[in-house]
Amino acid sequence: MGAEDSAPAARLSASPSPGGVDAPPQIRPATAADACAIVDLLATIGVEGTLGVDPSTLRVDEEAARLAHLDLRTACALVVAIGGLVRGFAVAVRGTEPPIAHTATVSVAVAADSRRRGCGRLLLGGLSVWARAAGLSKLCAGVVDRNDPALALFHRAGYAVEGIRRGQLALGGRLADEIMFGLRLQPFPDGDGLRPRHTRGTDGRRRNA
Repeated sequence: MGAEDSAPAARLSASPSPGGVDAPPQIRPATAADACAIVDLLATIGVEGTLGVDPSTLRVDEEAARLAHLDLRTACALVVAIGGLVRGFAVAVRGTEPPIAHTATVSVAVAADSRRRGCGRLLLGGLSVWARAAGLSKLCAGVVDRNDPALALFHRAGYAVEGIRRGQLALGGRLADEIMFGLRLQPFPDGDGLRPRHTRGTDGRRRNA
């Protein structure tokens, strides 16, 4: 996709509705026509140094192709728009291997000037609706330790901190920790949600915790 192909998407993302910036956030499925706006959004947020990906590697044509061929059985992509402008993006991707096929990994990005307006809450809520409909039991997310707005968002949405990966991400010339979040949606296949944990006693034998 060249510049000519991406022009309609650019015009769409740059055409606000009469409500303008004061309009309430509206959530909807992301489409290939949103690719240009999504890449621009991630590039802008990337300057903050809080994204877990390098936005310079994103291409409009590749993003459009992913959205055009999205399989709702394995992934969900949403945008939130204010006055017709895309101001937030979220995606959930189901685990591909059998041990994690009951989970999906979530990513959320909201423009700085549109935060604290419920955009992130709408996006996470929409992903949860999709995940439950897809029969998933858990949503997971990794957040850069210095991304305070995202940390607060996941806490408010009911996600629990499950661990910290020290020095996991190289961002802005230094290493950053990644905070791992999880949200249990429904009972896991084994019934109580947790398989027996095992510990080893002083004699080295394994015991149920």
